[in-house]
Amino acid sequence: MVMMATTNGGKALNLPLGRLSSGYRGDFVVIDLDDLSMQPRQNAAKNLVYSMMPSAIQLVYVEGKKVYELGELLAVPESKVVEMVQHT
Repeated sequence: MVMMATTNGGKALNLPLGRLSSGYRGDFVVIDLDDLSMQPRQNAAKNLVYSMMPSAIQLVYVEGKKVYELGELLAVPESKVVEMVQHT
């Protein structure tokens, strides 16, 4: 199942969002639909908003670069994120 939630948002904001093709930003998240928090599958959109647990997130790409995989931040050290949050 593929859900492209940003297509109309990108159009409304006149930003290159919502498609995986040349000229677009390439931001997307891969969700494990077999994760317990995503059950039952026929409620995937509702589960995404109301009950999805972090364990369901498999991959996150931002501008075509993998930044998260299976619980691990890849682009920024976790300690740096903690430091940045503490100073805001």
